[in-house]
Amino acid sequence: MAKKNTKVNKKGCQAWRDMVESYLADREAFLKRHHKRSRVEGIYSSLKRCFGNHLSSKRRSLQRRELYLKAIAYNIGRVNLHTIKNTANP
Repeated sequence: MAKKNTKVNKKGCQAWRDMVESYLADREAFLKRHHKRSRVEGIYSSLKRCFGNHLSSKRRSLQRRELYLKAIAYNIGRVNLHTIKNTANP
């Protein structure tokens, strides 16, 4: 994450300062939390590769529903792929 000589400056983005401070205070806890974030971002990336970056719905509630349905479709596809791999290699 941060280099060894990273310092927390008063200038710049507050979110960056907070992140660096938490990293310097407890590196292990920060990396554990960051790993969860990287997994979630990997899933977002997979969804975007499969279904594209845009939602067709205009209303916010329908966009949320569309995103949920895309996530469900993605999960079903992953389960099917896993099942096919396991039955092909007994």
